[in-house]
Amino acid sequence: MGTREMRIEVIDDATAAQFRRLSPAQRIEAANVLMIQMGEMLERELARRYPEWGTEKLRSEWRRRMCGRAE
Repeated sequence: MGTREMRIEVIDDATAAQFRRLSPAQRIEAANVLMIQMGEMLERELARRYPEWGTEKLRSEWRRRMCGRAE
C-alpha cells in the first residue's frame, strides 16, 4: 500500500487576524457554518463516488465520518 502525503492547511495572517477579532459567539457561528458546509460537501462526494449506495448507506457513512464512530 502506498503512502499518503500529509498536508496541513494554514490560513494566512490576514485571515487569522480577522478570526481573532470575532467575539466568542461569532467564532461559534463561523465554526457551525463551516461544519454545515463540510457535511454538505461530504454528502455530495459520497453520492458521486458511490452511486450504487442507497440513501440509508449514504446517511450511515456520512454519520460515521462526521461523528467519527462506526455503526
